[in-house]
Amino acid sequence: MASVLLGRHDMKPNANPLVLLPLTLLAVLPALLVAQAPTPAPTELPAVATTQLQRSLAESEKHSSHVWRDTPAVNEDGTVNAYVEIARGDHRKWEFAMGSNARAIDRVMPPEIGPYPVNYGFVPQTVSYDGDPFDALVLGPPIPGGHLVRGVIVGLMAMEDEKGWDAKVVLSVAGPQSGSPLRLTEADQQEIGSYFRRYKQGEPGKFSRVPGWGSIADGRAHVETTHAFFLQCRQLSGAACRLAQSAAQAAPPRADAVEPADRAAARLDANSMTAHKQLLEKARAGGIDVYFLGDSITRRWGATDYPALLANWRENFFGWNAGNFGWGGDRTQNILWRLEHGELDGVHPRVIVIQAGTNNVGAQPGGPAKVDDIGRGLKAIVDLCRQKAPRATIILTAIFPRNDNMAVMPEIDQVNTRLEALANGRDIRYLNVNAKLADTDGRLFEGMMHERDALHPTLRGYQVWADALKPVLTELLGPPARTDHAPPPTGDPSARP
Repeated sequence: MASVLLGRHDMKPNANPLVLLPLTLLAVLPALLVAQAPTPAPTELPAVATTQLQRSLAESEKHSSHVWRDTPAVNEDGTVNAYVEIARGDHRKWEFAMGSNARAIDRVMPPEIGPYPVNYGFVPQTVSYDGDPFDALVLGPPIPGGHLVRGVIVGLMAMEDEKGWDAKVVLSVAGPQSGSPLRLTEADQQEIGSYFRRYKQGEPGKFSRVPGWGSIADGRAHVETTHAFFLQCRQLSGAACRLAQSAAQAAPPRADAVEPADRAAARLDANSMTAHKQLLEKARAGGIDVYFLGDSITRRWGATDYPALLANWRENFFGWNAGNFGWGGDRTQNILWRLEHGELDGVHPRVIVIQAGTNNVGAQPGGPAKVDDIGRGLKAIVDLCRQKAPRATIILTAIFPRNDNMAVMPEIDQVNTRLEALANGRDIRYLNVNAKLADTDGRLFEGMMHERDALHPTLRGYQVWADALKPVLTELLGPPARTDHAPPPTGDPSARP
């Protein structure tokens, strides 16, 4: 079980609570729940909850690094962080204390109620309708309390108690050693629901009801809404806080929901802002001859939180002074914003390698208008790179095949045709390795992309890209030197020990 634990948080003073290990994105799960009506997340946080939010933030201030306040709710790969307060099978009810930044025993469950049937905790950087963090139920074997785990959403348990709406997101642990995500079965629903219907029995004035179960989308909406409460309702102590937008809109904005692909848009979540600051520092350090630009496909290759991929990066590019400026989840809009805000200023690379656009494509087809939009976004990136680094040769890498939905492959091919048209064979080159990653229909060859997401390259997939890049780099820069003066690699700030 150690392979899925992300950090111990029954901490001594000054311990760092943000110990997160890198994990891969899991493919979207099918809804395997008992049929239920949609369970929307209420968009108003009651006054009592805003008061508790203010109190929790004040109590957390004594700690420079705080589990609830500083751990991201959602990671770049779409997984959700959960702090485990109570291990499955524990008779003790532990609760997290904001002031001590650790959990403590609240009470022992009576024998007639029994032990917890599921790992129980909360999602950081959220506040629910009672003022406490949003609850999370983590399926699977017991996870020692005081640890953070990453999980994929598999459903929602609808619940009400004497304080009001008290739903809980249901997660399955995500990780290389955890296997396929666990399904939320009807037996799970019966066991867990039965426990939470009776776990307040005998407590005067208290009750609990479990009226049903929600979908993966319901779980996601509740995480997004309670995270939006955390971000937007801090200044309203003693007053109800109504979100101005729906749950999906209230979450950190996705650029293409509001902006064309060729218009810059920021990623405003704290983790992306921290990553941007790190990349600015890397740019200012200088010494970069090959500048890699893109999203998570680019980022993971040269990132400290993917050590095997970083080793492969060094094996292939050491001596060419390569710097990695990818950031996970970015769309063309976000890349444009990062370029406009200094990440290429003063770098003067000799080569710029671009691999971008797959997050604009997404997992659902959008037709000719979407293809044209993405093409304009990629052209805008090329134009801005030429403006900021006019002497650099740009290598446009074709968007890689993705098999999370084969219906988007024709659109990827159409976008790549537009990319190829931007190249002139001199200072803008086009590089397409897709024939070595997939067959003519776009079906991936075995071992080229991670099985769980059919999107991110494996070591074999990255080596295919490297093998195509190195002859071009040799042509443009000569053979790699024996030394390398590029700045040190960076990584996902939330995964940094």
